[in-house]
Amino acid sequence: MATRLGICAPYHQHEAVYVALGLADVAMQQGIEVTYLARNSCDRAVSVYWDHRVLTEKTHPFAAWAPRCDWILWLHPPEEEQLRYLKMQGVQSILLFQWDAVVADHGNAVVAMDYVLFPYMCAAIAARHVWRLSEEQTVLMPLDAMLPMGQSAKHNGSTNVYLPLYDSRTKHTTLTIFDTLARVLAQCAHATVTVASGSQWNRAARDAVKRLLRDHAKRVRHVHKPNMLQRLALFGNADITVCPSRQDSLMLVALMSLNLGTPVLTWDMAPQTEFLIHEVNSILVSTGVRTNWLGAPTAIAPCDCFERALVSLLQDVGLLERITAHTTDGLEARRKMFIDAWTYVLEGGGPEL
Repeated sequence: MATRLGICAPYHQHEAVYVALGLADVAMQQGIEVTYLARNSCDRAVSVYWDHRVLTEKTHPFAAWAPRCDWILWLHPPEEEQLRYLKMQGVQSILLFQWDAVVADHGNAVVAMDYVLFPYMCAAIAARHVWRLSEEQTVLMPLDAMLPMGQSAKHNGSTNVYLPLYDSRTKHTTLTIFDTLARVLAQCAHATVTVASGSQWNRAARDAVKRLLRDHAKRVRHVHKPNMLQRLALFGNADITVCPSRQDSLMLVALMSLNLGTPVLTWDMAPQTEFLIHEVNSILVSTGVRTNWLGAPTAIAPCDCFERALVSLLQDVGLLERITAHTTDGLEARRKMFIDAWTYVLEGGGPEL
């Protein structure tokens, strides 16, 4: 089994970085030494544990750091020259696959990976079809096994709708979602809204949330750049999480919401349909889908479609209670899949996809 795991990636608030840190935590619990080399960016406000442990290339050049690792986890495909250097050093490479982090020119780098981690079957099937990846290097690994579990807090007399728009979610979300939420608040007097934003918050988004706060001041809360502990608390304090992002590689927001006992309202499309079931642990909104060269799906329906579904849910207390009760269904099986996959990668053998 590998004893030294390196992570080579940007270090800032992003879903993929949090996944990498989750894998680091699991590895350290197994007695594996983990180091994180920040590339291109290094924001010291991501993780209380890691903020002051992350290395930079200024003090730890890649060529000196990499040979000290048995494995390197990449969040984006590196240059082919770097992969050749690692193979010469006997270091193996693992890629966390994300729909929006790969382009056609990355094909050779993806194929050269020792293992490619796919959170969802649809992504694995698409990548294997395009790049002819082998069964041995293709690893299906659910992400929710790394996330903390908890119970959603109960609210007396109000229902809290949570809209997380941080990390990459702003660029994939149409800002008319704020108009949708304004109409929902007008129709549901018992509803409140919490909006969380991140570092990619642009002027149009700031103006949209300002209007929402101006018109519904006592019923709307805005939290800017929440850290991981604050994010967990926001999910735990919500009654329903709204995920209007038109494209999502990791669906970490939806997984985290379920783990903390809060059901999700989102689009009825892959990859979320691999773990979300309509009116069981979520409400799925119908949409047409457009795919790119790799088969990555993008929802094309307007965010207005969320209005009817959200109002209907908020007015049906029984349905909300039922889907809340089933948020962690299937989690144990997914945890076993995660353990099997991670063991397969670290030991270099095990079940195929």
